[in-house]
Amino acid sequence: MTANSSYQCLCQICGHTRLKWDDRFSHVSVLKNDLLLHEAVIKSDAEAVEQVLKEPIDVNSRNNYGRAPIHWAASKGNTDIMEMLIAAKCDIEAKDKYGMRPLLMAAWHGNKDAVKLLITAGANVNAINKAKCLSWTPSISNQDKD
Repeated sequence: MTANSSYQCLCQICGHTRLKWDDRFSHVSVLKNDLLLHEAVIKSDAEAVEQVLKEPIDVNSRNNYGRAPIHWAASKGNTDIMEMLIAAKCDIEAKDKYGMRPLLMAAWHGNKDAVKLLITAGANVNAINKAKCLSWTPSISNQDKD
């Protein structure tokens, strides 16, 4: 497989097939950084997240479930990483393919501090998923109240 055909395969995966020749290497670099960001967030590696966010990146890049890095950080309750992503202007209302937003993910997994952070940042508390569930209500009501 040639470098050009490898590039074309990579671009077809992410949906960017019409790029000028000069944009190819910068595009591949951004894709690499996007993948590194997802990996660092999933591993809860705040130091790696901080480093990757210094590079050219799409902070709202999605995986095959439609999840952005903020979804992963919210589901893990990692408020340090969430604060970095929010500071980098991530979309706190991003929906995955099931209609789950970061607020719903945080609540679903019982991460009360992550829920509070997202609400403070302006997340829509009336958001519902594709099943038309306001799925954060039961999770929060089961938590100890502060």
